[in-house]
Amino acid sequence: MTTAATLLTLPTDSQFSLYTHCGVNGAMINGNWWAATPSLSDGSGNPPPGWDNPMQSGTLHYLDATTAAFDAGNSRNIILKRTTSTDYPFICS
Repeated sequence: MTTAATLLTLPTDSQFSLYTHCGVNGAMINGNWWAATPSLSDGSGNPPPGWDNPMQSGTLHYLDATTAAFDAGNSRNIILKRTTSTDYPFICS
């Protein structure tokens, strides 16, 4: 289980590849699911226009122990909220 103390020892900014194939729904970070707030898609389960598919490279920045920001520039950014889930909440094809 990742604790707040563990998060604080991580680099403030780190390169991160966000899985976007099924839309921008969240990320598995350090064994916990972080939900995208809000989730983004093109309405058909794909990432919105301008986002790479299946992965978007960017920078992950921890705002606090339960909130992170993913930024890939050019309006491709999202807030991620840590959940208690250690599994992906869904499977897409």
